Amino acid sequence: MSSLLSLNFLITCLLLLQLALADTWQIPTLTNHFMGSNSGITDGSWPPNKAFNSTMNFTIQYLPKSFNDKAFSQTECSGSWVGEAYPTTWLSCKDSRVKWRFQKSNKWNECNFVLEVAVTQVAQGSLTSLTLLSANVTANAGSSAPTNYLTCISCGPPYSGVCGKTDGMLSNPAPIPLRVVGVEKEAFLPLNATSISTYGPSGRPGQPCQPFINFTVVDLNDKKQTVCTKIWLCSDSDSHLFDHVPCGDSAFWFSITVPDGGNPLENFELRVYRKIKYQHNSSAVTLDGQPINVTISGQSAMKVGDQLGGECGGSGVCYWGLSKGPVALPIDGIQVT
Repeated sequence: MSSLLSLNFLITCLLLLQLALADTWQIPTLTNHFMGSNSGITDGSWPPNKAFNSTMNFTIQYLPKSFNDKAFSQTECSGSWVGEAYPTTWLSCKDSRVKWRFQKSNKWNECNFVLEVAVTQVAQGSLTSLTLLSANVTANAGSSAPTNYLTCISCGPPYSGVCGKTDGMLSNPAPIPLRVVGVEKEAFLPLNATSISTYGPSGRPGQPCQPFINFTVVDLNDKKQTVCTKIWLCSDSDSHLFDHVPCGDSAFWFSITVPDGGNPLENFELRVYRKIKYQHNSSAVTLDGQPINVTISGQSAMKVGDQLGGECGGSGVCYWGLSKGPVALPIDGIQVT
């Protein structure tokens, strides 16, 4: 009997420990402001010159127990929309790793909605975590309603609209808990630059001066590949020339950053992006039935004498390519899009 009690006690302790280690997401404050159906004058109408956009502002708090990242302790989020054109696409919070949207619903209004949140974390270079959260929020529904976190009442004089807030006289006390509906951790395989060639013209008078870079990239996660090319003029001085260069497959694009003393042919940082539907174990990850689109990216230095090799001819024309085979671009970025 005593051994059975000891076993039950141990199981109880383990369950309590698991709860203690759980991460907690919550919304301590939320306010919104919108026109409402009644302007406050006798016939309730809204003259066109009195109309205004709906707005919402809220704070998301993350109380980490198992992931020590103080940068995620809190962030501010906001949105603005016209009429019933409420945002159902992802909006970035102040911390761009946190995004939010409203769930599509025929019953949606500013005081009755489902809020969806997606958070990405990158640790140790390539370990990526995507946390999906949801909160059902209603207003003025009485203390017995578990989702009654808002008080929505007139803001005051006519044309001032309706104001909603947490911790009001008709709502349950905040914070609003965010329910974790999915946590996906995946060590993404890198993108691979399997071939690369750069060309630097001689620059002699009368000769065409059009440098180029051409490379093939393979996503090792699903073996999709594409060819990426950029041709430019020596006279180009656009500082954004290499910011967002499309590849042959529109789901891929790349950017080039040139360090001090470098150039975009012989010494540069190559970053490649790919937009995908997020999957885990070959199954699409959804948030309340909607697929999650993410953009992954990885980068590597490309420098003559290290990753690149080749030669320059007597005319001054230079050709460079990979000197030691494919170069891995470890995934170090993921954004919900």
